[in-house]
Amino acid sequence: MKQLSAVLLTKNEENNIERAITSIKIINFITVIDDGSTDKTIEIAERLGATVVERPLAGNYAAQRNFALQNASTDWVLFLDADEVITPELAKEIENLPDDSPYSAYFVRRLDTFWNTKMIHGEAGNCYVPRLVNKTRGNFIRPVHEEWKGATQTQNLSSTLNHYPHQTVKEFIEEVNKYSDLNAEHFFNTGKKTNALDILFTPLFKFVYTYFIKLGFLDGAAGFVYSFMMSFHSFLSRAKLYIRTQK
Repeated sequence: MKQLSAVLLTKNEENNIERAITSIKIINFITVIDDGSTDKTIEIAERLGATVVERPLAGNYAAQRNFALQNASTDWVLFLDADEVITPELAKEIENLPDDSPYSAYFVRRLDTFWNTKMIHGEAGNCYVPRLVNKTRGNFIRPVHEEWKGATQTQNLSSTLNHYPHQTVKEFIEEVNKYSDLNAEHFFNTGKKTNALDILFTPLFKFVYTYFIKLGFLDGAAGFVYSFMMSFHSFLSRAKLYIRTQK
């Protein structure tokens, strides 16, 4: 695939941005959509040849991605988060894709590394994300934990994407708190209801499913923390929704 551009969504990613951009240097058109970074993210991105567009996220990741699609110079757009890295195998696979592909998007298996542990089990072990999409055949929906809605079928690529999120428990907690706020807001705006049983037992079932049934325990201490924190995210989202509905 030769007609291709790349987009990164950023905010205060000075520790990650160079690694991410370097992994996609085979792409000529790289755009960074920045949500008001106060560190050296913009400086580093521009030094590496990326075009930086400053635009407030306003709590809506899908809208930010769709803005990038609308302004992309090519039909096919590769999205990459600042804490993600395109592997050489994935770069080669993308390069060999046909420009006249009939699909609306390609999904990529994302492998998380947390506490120097590759998360190959649990919730993170089989996570496919839409990273290569055709702007003429669909768009992103859902303001948080975005989903791709395409006019034609999608396809999974065989190569993987490396992901290095929340490398400390503190960062993990901060992200869970932020995303649970956005998730609760989305639930509220779409009329979702909750109750005490849902708040207590849905996160518990989620932990049991990801840690035991999905074998998260095989990833050691990192697997326990990951399963617990994602279940805590589920709890916070529902608890915050309940508080919203009581006002």
